[in-house]
Parts: sequence; structure tokens; C-alpha cells
Amino acid sequence: QATEVVNGFDAGVIITNEDIPHDKIKKPVTVLKPQTIAVGIGSRKIVSEDDIVELVSGALKQVNIPLERVDHLATVEIKKDSPSMLNAAKKIGLNLEFISIDRLGAFKHEDLSADSKVVKQKIGVGGVCEQAALIVAGKKAKLILKKMKAKGVTVAVAQGE
Repeated sequence: QATEVVNGFDAGVIITNEDIPHDKIKKPVTVLKPQTIAVGIGSRKIVSEDDIVELVSGALKQVNIPLERVDHLATVEIKKDSPSMLNAAKKIGLNLEFISIDRLGAFKHEDLSADSKVVKQKIGVGGVCEQAALIVAGKKAKLILKKMKAKGVTVAVAQGE
């Protein structure tokens, strides 16, 4: 549909996450593909929602990404009943996506930090925030901010297609 519209003008810009068949475009066009931004969060059992929000905000500030550009917020499934995690997501204004322990444990990526012995002992996987961010960031995901830690909270930021 976008190609039909662009072809009605002398030139154009298409903003989409979809693949555009270049053979259908007859005019000069620039195709912009916004990157997917994902934040992964891990935490100890008891942390404050304000500490979570503060670290997420600080992480995004560090990589110069406004909160409005974040597409996904993710953590491990065992946090689905955590009031602080749920309330932090509500304050941030995003739905929290939950990743299974099995999926986190099976996930491999060259950007991942070394496993945390403490996290491995507690929940059976070597880490949460980096894995969660990379998983929900989608295709060609990469970490643009490795794990940050403060006050029992960990946060990582990933970018994908």
C-alpha cells in the first residue's frame, strides 16, 4: 500500500518495520525502519518500585533513548506476582512481558555477560535482564547497554529490528 502512495508523488519517505519490495517503487524514496527498543529487568525478591523506575530511567538516559521510544519491558516469569515489578511497569507506562525460566536458560547470544552465580543458584539461570531484553527486542537484537546494577535491581537495554 505504501508503495502505491509513494508512486503517486515525485519522491517520498516510508516509515515501516515491514520489508518493502524495491522493485515496486518507481520513484526516489527513503525507507526508514525504526529499531525496536527493549528493556530487560531483573531484581532481588524484595526491591522498591521506585528503585526499579530509577534504574530504568538512568539506563535509558545513559544511551540517550527517551522512555517514549521503548517498545518492550521484560523480566522473568517468576516476577509476574511481584507488586514492585508490576507497579514499576505501570509507572513507566508499559506492559511487562514475562519470559519463562526455560527460555532464558536456553537463550544464547554473544553480547551476554558471564553468568551470575547468585542468580543461577536462586532461579536456575545465569541472568535475567540481558537475556530478557535481547529476547523481546526481536531479530538482529544486540545489547546497547549491558547489565547495570543498583539497589538489588539489574537493567539492560537492547535494540533489534
